[in-house]
Amino acid sequence: MKEKIRLLLDSDIKSYIISKETGIQQSTISRMRQGKINIGGLH
Repeated sequence: MKEKIRLLLDSDIKSYIISKETGIQQSTISRMRQGKINIGGLH
C-alpha cells in the first residue's frame, strides 16, 4: 500500500483532487509530498 501512496504522491495529480477523492486534508497531502510526514508508518 505504501508503494501505491508514493506513486500517487509523486504523480501530477493535484493535491486538491487527491484530497477530494481520499478525504485526506490537502495540507496533509502537501506535507507528505514535501517529506515532512513520513508515510513509513502507514499500513
